[in-house]
Amino acid sequence: LLYGAGLRIGEALSLTGAALDAGEVLRVTGKRGKTRVVPLIGLVREALAEYAAQCPHDLSRSEPLFRGARGGPL
Repeated sequence: LLYGAGLRIGEALSLTGAALDAGEVLRVTGKRGKTRVVPLIGLVREALAEYAAQCPHDLSRSEPLFRGARGGPL
């Protein structure tokens, strides 16, 4: 996700479950609150779908996408 979509770590960790329905582009909020639109190639979309299928935590639209071992946000 970081390499394939060009996201910074802070941008990736701020994603919520809504990112799973992003389609071909993803809006991320980065440095100093600026919003960027980044394209998602097919491999990145597939990797996100695979992550969602294997994630044991609730991935609702408002919850953090990436969680630690205990379920808290990274």
